[in-house]
Amino acid sequence: MSDDHSQQDAPVALDLISSITLTHHRLTTPEYVGEVSDLLLVLARLMPPQTSLRQAVAFMLVASSDLSGRAASLAMLRRSAGFDRQGIELLGPSLGRTTRSLEALGLIRIEDSEEDARASNIKLSPKGYALLTDAMAVIS
Repeated sequence: MSDDHSQQDAPVALDLISSITLTHHRLTTPEYVGEVSDLLLVLARLMPPQTSLRQAVAFMLVASSDLSGRAASLAMLRRSAGFDRQGIELLGPSLGRTTRSLEALGLIRIEDSEEDARASNIKLSPKGYALLTDAMAVIS
């Protein structure tokens, strides 16, 4: 699957992700909770075995950013996910390992940033777009 084909599916995925992205909306209605749980369950079924919740959340944050036309960075993922009730980073101190594992699974691409030599741009890979498209088809 090429990036161009995957990008054609992006508007449908973006609509749903925009409506349920944890970083932009409070989950205050049963509809949002239902959509989020449906999406997480579908991702759990479609992602490789032993994929952690942190990996799934990081994948969705990368997808949300990428489908909005922005590359994600580790710093952006940390800020977007925030902290749990005890004040611990939700994506944990091993976020680099989490994103590298998603890259090893072929779901995201990590590229050097052209603007900042210290940063990386994180985007969905064609396989990541395919997974997201499959997940959206199941819950649509």
